[in-house]
Amino acid sequence: MKEKWLYNFDVEKTQKVKETVAEKDADGNDIEVSREVEKKIPNKFHILNPTRKIQDDASIFYSVKVSEGIKLGLVTKSYLMRKFQQEGVLPNAEDKKIHAENYSKAIKLEVDMETIKQNVSLSDAEKDLQISPLKSEYQELRTKIFDYENLNSSLFDNTAEKRASDLLNLWFVLHLLYVEKDGSQSCLFGDGSFDQKLDRLNAIEDSGDEFLTSVLEKGAFLIGRLNSGSSKEDLAAEIA
Repeated sequence: MKEKWLYNFDVEKTQKVKETVAEKDADGNDIEVSREVEKKIPNKFHILNPTRKIQDDASIFYSVKVSEGIKLGLVTKSYLMRKFQQEGVLPNAEDKKIHAENYSKAIKLEVDMETIKQNVSLSDAEKDLQISPLKSEYQELRTKIFDYENLNSSLFDNTAEKRASDLLNLWFVLHLLYVEKDGSQSCLFGDGSFDQKLDRLNAIEDSGDEFLTSVLEKGAFLIGRLNSGSSKEDLAAEIA
């Protein structure tokens, strides 16, 4: 069964809470005293695992924004692709080959590390010892892959697709970020259209609320990384 939440995280907020402590009165009798104290309380947030309907809505939103960008005068990625190919700007065959090899190696390392984790005959210490060098190599490959893809994607920063992609990332934040209160969860930006949710996001940013700002930053980061293919384990290591 598909899990409802793709990821869960906490953000601490300084709140006033009642705290009862045992003390003695002037006569030496045991008494309980309640007072308000400020404490950092973890607040729970969730990233919704998108349903088929949400995925369909996201696809439609992206297509609409691409068309909107073209009407605004932005060029398409396919147009620039042809232009860059003619000018020899795009990566050559050797660059593509190295990138593909790095990608394959990274996938194999992921499988190898997961196999070690699931090996019940090994102790936790033995697992860590075997995984450590693989993890270091994996991180190096991930950096190379990211640098390659980042360089190539920057060539298409001013396209209709890039504008639509940026807006889609925002769309996901507005629809997938949930807050938990009293055991129930609700979308942080409430119900409504993209523009209505965006107005609530702008209101939060304009309020200067440090707690909500940190929630937005962390939520947007996590959703962006999950959309780019990062696993829960990768995220846990990154934000530890």
